[in-house]
Amino acid sequence: MTLEPRLRDALTDVARRFAAADVDYYLGGSLMLRLRGYEVGVGDIDVVVGAADRMRVVQALETLDTRTQHGGEPWRTEWLLRTTIETDSGSVGLDVMGGLALVIDGEVARFPVTYRDHVDLGDCRVPLGDVAAWYHLYRVHNPARAAVVAGRLSDDEIMAAAERLSIAHVFSPTLIVRIGSVPELGMTTATERFNQHER
Repeated sequence: MTLEPRLRDALTDVARRFAAADVDYYLGGSLMLRLRGYEVGVGDIDVVVGAADRMRVVQALETLDTRTQHGGEPWRTEWLLRTTIETDSGSVGLDVMGGLALVIDGEVARFPVTYRDHVDLGDCRVPLGDVAAWYHLYRVHNPARAAVVAGRLSDDEIMAAAERLSIAHVFSPTLIVRIGSVPELGMTTATERFNQHER
């Protein structure tokens, strides 16, 4: 998917800085979804790194105005560095989450810095976060977006992500909500879809 210049240039800048500083990371949030083909608005760039990489991140962004803060409820992220990337095509906010974690279904779910795919932006390779894991993050943080994200995921993919986040024991396929799975219902749970099929 084509990105507007300010997003493309800012993400390329971040990717180059992190590559030079040997920061292991992946792209999450709305920009990750956009690059996966979801039609969502993008407000800023969200990047996930390991909690121990704080100084590498600060060094990589040393020419930028940075400040560090912790997230509030339901977040359990170790640290959050929030700044702005300035490029010739415009400015974009950047949130770097060190040791991303938050409370989901009463359990602390930790998001490891692992990824299976990427996109290439010119000479930069940008790792993409696990969209099924981010479905669970959005269930807490932005339920409407979670319903949209789930529209392209199977129940098995969502449950596998719950396993990876160690929350499968408190999560069931009956809790999965999607928008547009059954047109006349608009928003449906897995249980409603099963019952609709049985009628």
